[in-house]
Amino acid sequence: VRTGTCAAPRRVFGGQERDGRRAAAAGGSLLAVLAALARGMAYRLAGQADLVPGTPLLGRSHPDLQRQIGYHANTVALRGSVGPEASFRSLVQCASDDVRQALAHQEYPFDGLLGELDLPRDLSRSPVFDVMLVVQTFRDVDLRLEGVAVTPFGPRNAWEWSRCDAVFHFAEEDGALVLDLNHNTDLFDPSRMRRLARQFQQLARAALAAPDRPMGALDLRPPEEAAAVACFARGADVE
Repeated sequence: VRTGTCAAPRRVFGGQERDGRRAAAAGGSLLAVLAALARGMAYRLAGQADLVPGTPLLGRSHPDLQRQIGYHANTVALRGSVGPEASFRSLVQCASDDVRQALAHQEYPFDGLLGELDLPRDLSRSPVFDVMLVVQTFRDVDLRLEGVAVTPFGPRNAWEWSRCDAVFHFAEEDGALVLDLNHNTDLFDPSRMRRLARQFQQLARAALAAPDRPMGALDLRPPEEAAAVACFARGADVE
């Protein structure tokens, strides 16, 4: 039976990592860029070429829904493939195509899709995908109601349980892009997931610096980890 115990290490992306001009040069939106990075990371760590993360969309494509109160979000699956020689730029282009197709079909109900696929039910995992990619770029709304106290439903409440095995949750806060890597602690060791968050940030730096290099050739090691490995390889100093 699936459990919901969780933790969510945080990494703050700044400067080069969230430069919109770099994203535009890579040929995609922020969602496409982050989806490409997530695919590259999953391929590097698991060697899995066919990947299906899920992502929520607003579900307000019709003009009449723009100012309507209510929850219209729908979940879509961003299926894509990764090859050993795929560059970051090529992954962004593929992810951009996948995002455009998802947007074109975002009104198709996810529950209806599950019914048509007729997947076997397994209470130990989520159907279709086990990993989600969430990108929130809207700013906090200053809601003032007479005689009513309003408190934002923030990460402290949002991360009290895990929705999937892992959720790469990105949001803009104070001019920076923030990653909260929500994960099920009954499946993943928290120290390993903290390292994964650091590796994701390092992969973003390396990919944006060299978008045409194969993703398999980019260094996942953060500077402090690379320095420790170099020190170990050099061996102890002998006087």
